[in-house]
Amino acid sequence: MASSATQPGWTKMYQGLGLGLTADPRSEPGLGGFTNLINVNPRVNERSYTATGYLDATVRVRPNLTLFTGALVSRVDFTEGNGWRSEPVATGVTCTVNGTSYSVHAEREVILRASSIGSPQILELSGTDDPELLESLGIDLVLTNKNVGENL
Repeated sequence: MASSATQPGWTKMYQGLGLGLTADPRSEPGLGGFTNLINVNPRVNERSYTATGYLDATVRVRPNLTLFTGALVSRVDFTEGNGWRSEPVATGVTCTVNGTSYSVHAEREVILRASSIGSPQILELSGTDDPELLESLGIDLVLTNKNVGENL
């Protein structure tokens, strides 16, 4: 992680916003304004993220891939467990894209990647958490897991 002293762009940006950042960017008011070199692809010296890391030209043309950009997932959809699996099974997601609600069904698996804040929130809205908490919020329980969203 680089400090603001070694990343003058961050310092200039915060000064331009009137925040006058002079300290470590991991402290207030610059929380989040830093460079984490683990996100840099050393072969090409560029930042790596989901699109560059997983959606290369061979993946994008797969007939079993539908890509929604700007989608806001409101919940993971579950079905009752059946056969060898007793717990509920994720079968898709409900999301909104440009004001239109969609229910997207997955044929094999649902992969939820919405950050350390977004993923627990979506799981809780989907009914996966502490039953007492969900009941107090009026959310139907799907699966008890008191660890969802804890210790952040």
